[in-house]
Amino acid sequence: MMQSDPPVSQADAAGPWRRRLAGGAALLAVILAAAALVFWVASQWGGWAPDARLWLARGALAGTSLAASALAWRAGRWVDLPAGLAAACTGALLALVGQAYQTGADAWPLFLLWAGLSLPWLLLLRTVFPWLLCAALLNLALGLYLSSGAASWLDWDDSRTFLGLAALNACLLVLAEWAGARLDDPWRLARRLAAAALLWGLWMAGFPAALDMGAGPAPWLPVLSVAVLAALYWVYARRRRDLAVGALALLTGLGLVWLWLWPHADDMLTMLGLILLLLALGLAALAHVRRLWRAVSPARAPGEPWFLAGLRVGILGSVVLLLVAWVAAMADIETGAQALLLGVILLVPGLWLARRGRPGALAGQLGEVLAGVGLVLATGGALFLDTDRGLPALPLGAVLALGAAVFLASARQALRFAAALAVLAAVLWLTWPATPAGRGLLDAAPADWPQGLMLRLWWCQAGAVLAWTLSLRADRRPLWRPVAWALLLVAPPLAWLAAAFGGGYAWGLPLPDRLAGLAVALLPGLVLGAWLASRRALPPAACWTAAAVLSMAGLGWVDAPGVSVALTGFLLGRLAGHRLLSCLGAAIALPGLYVFYLDPAVTLAHKAGSLGLAALWLLAAAGLAGRPALGAALGLAARRAPWRRPAGMLAAGALALAVAQIQIHHYRTILAEGRPVVLALAPVDPRSLMQGDYMDLDYAVRRQARDWLGERTSVRDALQASGRGWLLLRSDDRGIWQLAGVTAETPMAAADVVALAFRWRAGEMDWGARSWFFPEGQAERYARARYGVLRVAVDGTALLSGLLDEEQAPL
Repeated sequence: MMQSDPPVSQADAAGPWRRRLAGGAALLAVILAAAALVFWVASQWGGWAPDARLWLARGALAGTSLAASALAWRAGRWVDLPAGLAAACTGALLALVGQAYQTGADAWPLFLLWAGLSLPWLLLLRTVFPWLLCAALLNLALGLYLSSGAASWLDWDDSRTFLGLAALNACLLVLAEWAGARLDDPWRLARRLAAAALLWGLWMAGFPAALDMGAGPAPWLPVLSVAVLAALYWVYARRRRDLAVGALALLTGLGLVWLWLWPHADDMLTMLGLILLLLALGLAALAHVRRLWRAVSPARAPGEPWFLAGLRVGILGSVVLLLVAWVAAMADIETGAQALLLGVILLVPGLWLARRGRPGALAGQLGEVLAGVGLVLATGGALFLDTDRGLPALPLGAVLALGAAVFLASARQALRFAAALAVLAAVLWLTWPATPAGRGLLDAAPADWPQGLMLRLWWCQAGAVLAWTLSLRADRRPLWRPVAWALLLVAPPLAWLAAAFGGGYAWGLPLPDRLAGLAVALLPGLVLGAWLASRRALPPAACWTAAAVLSMAGLGWVDAPGVSVALTGFLLGRLAGHRLLSCLGAAIALPGLYVFYLDPAVTLAHKAGSLGLAALWLLAAAGLAGRPALGAALGLAARRAPWRRPAGMLAAGALALAVAQIQIHHYRTILAEGRPVVLALAPVDPRSLMQGDYMDLDYAVRRQARDWLGERTSVRDALQASGRGWLLLRSDDRGIWQLAGVTAETPMAAADVVALAFRWRAGEMDWGARSWFFPEGQAERYARARYGVLRVAVDGTALLSGLLDEEQAPL
C-alpha cells in the first residue's frame, strides 16, 4: 500500500517566514540602536556626569560583546547583530572619552583608533558589514588627517588629498580581492564600493589640476589616471568579470576626458566638437559593455542589466545637459516661450528617431539625446512662462501636456523616465507653497514654507508604492516602472528638506501636514502587511500583526521621514527581488539620519530616546516572532562551536575596554599633576560629527607666536625641519600666561616658565585643546568664556580642563 507524505500545516510553512521577520526586525533594531547611541553620545546628556556616561558606554560594550560571544558559542545565525552593535559601542566609548577630557572634535586619531579596534570583529565575523565600517572609518581618518594640516610635511594640497583617498581605496580594493571567498559578500559590495571610492578620488583630484587651482599634480595626473582606469578595466572586464566596476571605470574615464579638455575650448564651435566627441566615445563604451554582457550572459532576458542602464543614464544624461547649455547660449534664449518653442522643435525629430531606431542602434540613441535636449528646454521654458496675467495654472498645464506627449509617444524606458522625472520636478516647483504662483494650487489654503512639504512627500511615496506594485506584472512594466523610479528618486530630497527645515515636523504644523507625516511613517508597515497578505506567507492575523509592529516602530522616526522613505524603498526592492532598489533604499537611510541629526529644532536627547524606544520595540517583537522556538529563530545549533571564535569576541571587547581605560588613565594623570595655565581665547560654536556641540577655541598666544616667528625666520625654519617645538609662557600680574618665546629645542626647566609642547602643522602650531564640549542647548552659558585653563604636564603635553569668564570665574 502506497504511503503519502503528511501534509504540511500552515504553521510549519509559516516557520521560515517567522524567522525571516524576526531576523529583519532584529537587524533594523540594531541599526536604530546604533543611531540612537550616536545621538545620545552627541547630546552630552547634562543630567549625567561624565563618569556615569563612560560607565554606561563600558557596560553597553561589555554586554554586546558577551551577547555576540554567547551566540557564537552556540553557532547562532544572528551573531553579526550584537557584534555590529559592539563595534558601534566601541566608537561611542572613544567619543565619550574625547568629550569627557576635551581632546578635540572629529580628530582623525579617534576614527583611526576606532577602525583599528573594529578590525578584530572583521577577522572574526568575515562579513561585509564590519569591512564597510572599517573602510568608512579609514577614509574619514585619512580625510581628516590630510585636511587638518597634519600632513604638511608632505606638502599636501587639495588635489593630492583626493589622491591620498584614492590610494587608500586602491589598497582596500586589493585587500577585498585578496579576501575573496573568505569574506561573506554575495553582492560584492566590498569590491564595488572600494572601486567607486577609488574612482571618485581620481575624479575629484582632477578638479584643482584641470582648473589650475593651486599646485596640483597636473603634469602627471592624467598619466596616473589613465593607468589606473586601464588596470581596473582590464581586471574587471577581462579577468575577474565584474562588468559593474568596468562600466564605472569607463564612465569615470569619460568624465576625466571632459574635465581635462573643456578648459581648452576657446569658442562655441570647439565646445560643440568636444561635446560630440564625448557622445561618440560614450556610445562606443555603451556598445562595448553591451557586447561583453551578451558574451557572458547569452541566456539572460533581453532587458538591460542595472549597470548598463546606469552607464547609459550617466553618458546620455551628461551629454544632454551639456547640449542644453550650448543650445541656450547659441540661441540667446531670453524668454520661457522661446525655450518652449525651441524644445518642441527638437523634440519632434528626436522622438521620431527614437521610435524608428532599434534598441542599441545609433539612430535610436541619437534620437534619445535629441529628444532629451528638447524635453529639458521645453520643460524649463514652461516653468518661466508669464504668469502675471492671472493665469498661474498655464505653466502647469503646459508641463503636464508636454510630459504626457513625450511619455506616450516614446516606447523607450529612458525617455519615459526622463519625462516622468521632468514633469514631477516641474509640478513640485510650480506648486511649491512658498512661490507666488504655487500658492493654493495643491493646498487647501495658501501656505508658507515649509507647510505643504510633507503632503507632497506623502503623495510621492504613495504614488511610488502604487506605481511599483503595478509594474510587477511584466505587461505593465514598460508603462509604470519609469513612473515608479521617478517618484522614488524625488521622495528622498523632499524627506531631507522636511527633516532639515521642518523641525519637529510631524507635530509642529497644521493638521493636514501632521496627518501626512504620520502616514509617511506608517507606510513601510502597510507595505509589509499588504505584501505578506497577498503572498499568503502567514495567517492573516500574523500578517497584519507584523504590519502593526513595524507601523508602531515608525512612530519612533516620525520626525525623520528620510528613514521611512529609505525603509519603504528597501522593502519594495527586497520583497520584489530587485537588488538595486534594495541597495538604494539602504544607502539613502544614512543621509536621512544625518539630516535628522543636524535638525536643531529637536534635541539630540529626544532623537536618541525615540530611536532607542523604536529599537527596543522591534527587538521585543523579534523575540516574540521566534516563539515558541526562540532558539531556532536565533539560529542556535544543538552543538557548540569551537571555542576560538567566542573567545576572540570576548578578547575584542576586552581590548577596546582596555584601550579606553589606558586613555582615561593618561588624561587623568595630566589633569591631576599638570601645571595650571590660563590663556586668553576666542570661541565659536559648531557641531561635531560624533561628539555633539562644542566651542572651537583659538588662543591669543597663538597669534602672538605667529607675529613673533615672523621676525625670526631661523626659529621658523628649525620648527619646519623638526615638526615640533615649545611655547615658553610666563604669567603676568593677573595670572594670565603670556608668550615669552618659541623654541624648537627641548627647553630647560624653570620655575616661572611653562614649556607648552606643540606640533608644527601647515605653518601653524597645534597643541590640541582646540575645542570645549558642552551639553546640547547650553551655548549661551559658554558664550561668556574668555579664558581657557590648560593643565600642562612635565613633558609639555596639555589638556583643557576648564573655561573662565571675564572675571576669571569658572563656567
